Amino acid sequence: MAFGAYPLVSLATAREKGNEAYTVLCEGRDPAVLKRLKVEVNIKSGRQTFKGTARAWHENSRPQCAKVHAADIIRSLERDVSPSIGTRQIGQLTPPLGLGVLRAIEAAGPIATAKLVRQRISAVFVYVIAEGIAQTDRAEKRGAIRKRLHNGRQSAIVDLVPLRTMIITAGVYYARTITRLAMRFLVLTAVCPSGLRGAVWAGRKC
Repeated sequence: MAFGAYPLVSLATAREKGNEAYTVLCEGRDPAVLKRLKVEVNIKSGRQTFKGTARAWHENSRPQCAKVHAADIIRSLERDVSPSIGTRQIGQLTPPLGLGVLRAIEAAGPIATAKLVRQRISAVFVYVIAEGIAQTDRAEKRGAIRKRLHNGRQSAIVDLVPLRTMIITAGVYYARTITRLAMRFLVLTAVCPSGLRGAVWAGRKC
């Protein structure tokens, strides 16, 4: 098994690689086959961008999700992740790059959004690992995301002007249609939030 030509590969490096190959051989594996597989993985990862791979993962997992949820998943990846690392090759992605994406999301919105995006990036890497395109999950470090701050009890809005502002803000908030309508229904009826979450369409009269 060759490790390169001297002097491009030093004797110390060749000795180190030889020891690694011997260790692999002692484990009952063929170091030549392992080396070839690593080369193939590097070639595959060099051809795949994160955006393209995320779309392939989404197509593969979409039948398992509700239509609205599936649309929300790919929308969040293309809105929050692809602008930063979408054109990067899978093999070039590192944990610091992924963390930079999550930090930007934290700075712009709720921490819960960053946690959800981290889960989806991780799911993409689980897919590419299974496909032999990558070997590790670059988004597996869950503790890297900041913990949610608890600011205590929030005062109720009792004045008309800030109430109107809140209703307008809720109306343009990025959420599913059913969520926006539920927030408006909550404002108009003052129903208990837990009761609203458990409400069903059956028996409702308009």
